[in-house]
Amino acid sequence: MRQAFSAILAAAAFAPFWNQPVLAIPHVYAGLVLDINSMEGCLSQAEKIARKHGFTESIEVAGSEKMRDFHADHKDNPLSITVNFSTKLGGAAIAVAGMNNDDTFAMMQKVYDDI
Repeated sequence: MRQAFSAILAAAAFAPFWNQPVLAIPHVYAGLVLDINSMEGCLSQAEKIARKHGFTESIEVAGSEKMRDFHADHKDNPLSITVNFSTKLGGAAIAVAGMNNDDTFAMMQKVYDDI
């Protein structure tokens, strides 16, 4: 009986929060680099810069001959990087996303300075 009462009390205490949306405000900073001559060279450079700045988790490379995506998560912070290479565009779109605006902006500046 005591356990049942505790469970009911706990459910009643948290009930007002069950129907509330979770507020998460991600921040994304993006940039574009044009005049890319080699997709493979650009991919290699993106991986090198990403690793230098701690993006070493969940590394993924996907795509085709005309377009390729590189994605990685940061090893210590809630940040991720994505680079999209397009031969049709002749460039690469770079984005850093994170939950803290200052950290995300600072990381984007570091990454973009190394390009």
